[in-house]
Amino acid sequence: MIRHGILSGCAIALLSACGGSGGGSSLDVSESDDIIALAELVARDALLDDLVNDDDAPLEVTPFEDLPTSGVVSYTGLTFVGLPDTSTEGFNAVGSATFEADFDDQTITGSADNFFQGEGMDIGDSATFNGERIDGSLVFELEQAFDNVNGYLGEATGSLTSLNGEDIAVDVPIGGSFSGTEAEALLITNTGGDLDLSSSAIAD
Repeated sequence: MIRHGILSGCAIALLSACGGSGGGSSLDVSESDDIIALAELVARDALLDDLVNDDDAPLEVTPFEDLPTSGVVSYTGLTFVGLPDTSTEGFNAVGSATFEADFDDQTITGSADNFFQGEGMDIGDSATFNGERIDGSLVFELEQAFDNVNGYLGEATGSLTSLNGEDIAVDVPIGGSFSGTEAEALLITNTGGDLDLSSSAIAD
């Protein structure tokens, strides 16, 4: 399931980490970079939330005949990874994602990195996401499932390292499709495996 809005509390956390609106910052350069990266994720999450969860104009799957017939379109968004039943005590992370849809070959490739882990947070929780950066990246490869269908199947692979040092191996089957009147959004979710993974992105 694609979920957005979970980073809504980050603005408070970021302001606090920066020392408040009137205070000085005691952060070093690496911490400042983390705050900027997390702020970018917050902004991206809010934009996707407005697009995907618009009650007045819900985003619908693009009919195949309305998909681009050629060319490459770039998409930028987020990837969520959740693994609730491990020694990580509820591993949940969010990272930035980029994709390229090749409508000549009917393939989608992408990657996700710059992940932050939220301690004690379930994906979908509206509580403040006090995330800390973690190592790791993912790769996405999908191809059209059937001719003349807006549906793609493939794999997401890679690994993430949790805050407690545990290696989270990712190797799951995924499915994706384009949404919107002009395929302006790309939505991907796992179709199996032992973890939850979802990505959503909008055309650049």
